[in-house]
Amino acid sequence: MRIRRCRSYTDANERPVVCPFSGAVRYDSSQFLMNKHLAECLERGKPEAEQIFARMVVFESADRQTFSMMMKNYNKMQQTSKALAVLDLAMERGMAEEFMYCMALKIYGEAGDIHNARLLFTHVIHEGIQSPVIFTQMIILEGKYGSKTSTFRELFDTAVAIGIADRKLYHETIRSYVSAREYGRAIDILCMAVKANEIYSESFNHLAHVLISNNLLSDAENVYQMSVTSGCDDPKVVCALMDTYAKRRNIGKVRELFDGVKARGKSTSFEYSIMIKAYGICHLPHEAMQIFEEAKQAGVANSVVYRTVASAIRVAGQVEEAERLFEEASNLGLTAEMISLAQVADARK
Repeated sequence: MRIRRCRSYTDANERPVVCPFSGAVRYDSSQFLMNKHLAECLERGKPEAEQIFARMVVFESADRQTFSMMMKNYNKMQQTSKALAVLDLAMERGMAEEFMYCMALKIYGEAGDIHNARLLFTHVIHEGIQSPVIFTQMIILEGKYGSKTSTFRELFDTAVAIGIADRKLYHETIRSYVSAREYGRAIDILCMAVKANEIYSESFNHLAHVLISNNLLSDAENVYQMSVTSGCDDPKVVCALMDTYAKRRNIGKVRELFDGVKARGKSTSFEYSIMIKAYGICHLPHEAMQIFEEAKQAGVANSVVYRTVASAIRVAGQVEEAERLFEEASNLGLTAEMISLAQVADARK
């Protein structure tokens, strides 16, 4: 066979290698140009990409990047069986990378194949790979398909023990416990995350909203206070808490939460509106008007605030005050959405 020299492939050792593209023998010490050509074929969707990859595997010119590109491409094209086959080849040659294992776990997860996911995870552990991403993905799968919460808790404890637990891992463990309706354990993990300073604001928000929807207001309030201490408080959470307490006519709790937000300088039109709404529900129009005046002084008296205070005093039958608010809103150009003529008409009845 004729040996052709190619400057692009020449290295210091002058070692001949069979080129998988043409079958010719060339001098090459790296797979850079091969992978570049393969990447171009994959990007353009050329059918010869598979042939190029097959030749690279046969002639042992495929490296980690080669296997990664092919697995990612097959997964993108939803050819999951081929993607898993590429992983098997990479594992046989010791070229499987962390993200490839994660991709395979996701594929198994989408198929609901927890058995093969566990086998793969066991192999990863035996290979000595300690990756928070892989542990997190496995916790997600165990939380979704596993029959026992103790399984993903064992994974979580292992990750913490070997020092690889990160924010994502804590967050997904919390979500898994929430899905299992074990809210107490979810709160315990949240406390551990706060202590380790590995916390997402979403971890607080998700748990708090679930607790509120299940009427576990005391626990939800504790989670919210933890988020305040950690500087991760979300106005949506405190508004949801205030609104729930308002519907229960617990004006004391609503005022306590409102004063806390106001003291931190984070009060918005939404908190003012809910506070006004709470006073309206409890038939306290005078207090509602006081909060309304505070909202105007704070510069947050917008459409929501005007509409809420109008509704609050309408319930109390204060027709003249409702008309005055309507005129004030008209002067500010707010009548289109804030106070309707129907509300004033209702107040007159």
